[in-house]
Amino acid sequence: MLGVASALVVYFGSYIMLSSRGCYVPGSVGLGFVKWYNWAPQGFAFGPAATKQNRPLKLFYFPLWIMDLKFVHTAERAYTGQYPINTLLDAELQKITQDWNKKKAVEWAELNQQGGSTGKQSVGTDTNFGLSAAGSRR
Repeated sequence: MLGVASALVVYFGSYIMLSSRGCYVPGSVGLGFVKWYNWAPQGFAFGPAATKQNRPLKLFYFPLWIMDLKFVHTAERAYTGQYPINTLLDAELQKITQDWNKKKAVEWAELNQQGGSTGKQSVGTDTNFGLSAAGSRR
């Protein structure tokens, strides 16, 4: 009985130690930004943007981790500034999105200055509207 109690103390204690050194990491990624962050105790996630998971460690502590996410380190608390958060991936995604938007704006401006893709019409005009209307009367 003493061995089981000792094992439980070590199990809970080691999780508390890992969780005290954890941080919020990207939980879900959208188009150009991180949608939300999840708590990851130390060792649960790795890599510069903390996008890779240590599944064996996560499975070992799964019951404690779920309780931690539900009661202590909720997703809403990621934005309070109370806990560390890994925003590297979010910053990279936003920079990529801004660069892409700038590139597309330049391409659109160049295309519009040339008078459309054929050079004969402005972008956004439809020169075949009469044909489609005549064809629908048959």
